[in-house]
Amino acid sequence: IEAVNDIPTANAQSVEILEDTVASIKLAASDVEGDDLIYVIVDAPRQGSLAGDVPDLSYTPDADFNGTDSFSFIAKDQDQTSGFAVVDVRINEVNDAPVANDQLVMLLENTEMSITLAATDAENDPLTYTLVSVPQDGTVSNVDLPRLTYHPNENFNGTDHLTYIASDGELVSETATVDITVVAVNVPPVAIEQGITTSEDTRVAIILKAMDIKDETLTYTITSNPSHGVLSGTTPNLIYLPNLNYHGDDVFAFTASDGTDVSQPADINIKVASVNDPPKADPKSITLAEDAQIPIVLSGTDVENQKLTYEVVSVPSHGTLSGRQPNLVYTPQPNFNGRDQLSYGSSDGFLSSDPAVISITVTPTNDPPISMDVTKALAQKSQGNQIQLTADDVDGDPLTYQILSAP
Repeated sequence: IEAVNDIPTANAQSVEILEDTVASIKLAASDVEGDDLIYVIVDAPRQGSLAGDVPDLSYTPDADFNGTDSFSFIAKDQDQTSGFAVVDVRINEVNDAPVANDQLVMLLENTEMSITLAATDAENDPLTYTLVSVPQDGTVSNVDLPRLTYHPNENFNGTDHLTYIASDGELVSETATVDITVVAVNVPPVAIEQGITTSEDTRVAIILKAMDIKDETLTYTITSNPSHGVLSGTTPNLIYLPNLNYHGDDVFAFTASDGTDVSQPADINIKVASVNDPPKADPKSITLAEDAQIPIVLSGTDVENQKLTYEVVSVPSHGTLSGRQPNLVYTPQPNFNGRDQLSYGSSDGFLSSDPAVISITVTPTNDPPISMDVTKALAQKSQGNQIQLTADDVDGDPLTYQILSAP
């Protein structure tokens, strides 16, 4: 009879342990041939975890879990694999001690606070509470545990604490602490409004101010910037510069802080007085042809839009001006071409502008030559007399001559 390798058999087990303990479990299987076996976990436990090297394992249930759990495995020899075997684990309930909760509470100096002690119990048993130590810098009242009221001593600020335990009637928790922080009462600083006056286009120094009852060091924050100027410097020492040529009212706001509380915003109201600005005369460039004329209108601008008058500062070198300011006419010298200029200024009646230049370009034109009359006395009946024809050309061009009528 030829030998046949038999399938190994994995052995089911039942294990019983207490809640929150660890069970040692040795997987077991049998093989007819006595072959060495290999164990493989197929389904892991759902309410706990396995550790160790098969077949020697340890099972740890989830914290505070009680009830049933299981896992399965197979055994293998060199050729054959067993069927599934289940290890059933029963975890028996154990009464857990309650856990009292540490707390952190905060209240203001010279006030009171209601405190509710708290604890948890895995079995949800009803709990009772006991104070272990009372506060050193305050008192408790209205004690109906787990509720009580804490009163700090008058004007006390700092830290205080009390301790307590919780019991489910059988087991007692570890001691828990209620840490109490009593915050000093602080009066916010008061930011001070100011009225500042400056002139148009003129910087002004501004020192932000605030009052604090405790005389603490204050910091300042700009909460809204001016609409018609800019601020520079480091608070509280600032410089305000109005926008160019602006005059009128402006405002910005700030707050003061003592590091704990922030003041209400305060306004810095700024009045920028008007200052007369000098007008500006407009530079110009014009072009005209030789021996022509051109009108020139003197012009300028004034920030205050005042009526302007004009004065010629330097006249042209190669022409003349006529007309009544601001409406002038420039006439170049006869046959002149090239560059010329004049300068002028404007006035609002109080201030005068810097001179502005009007650049003039006179373009050349070709002038016709002028034939010169010739008078010459000749001897009677003489012949072969020579007559020199002459003409004048302003532009100096080479000339040719043509006889229009014979003698």
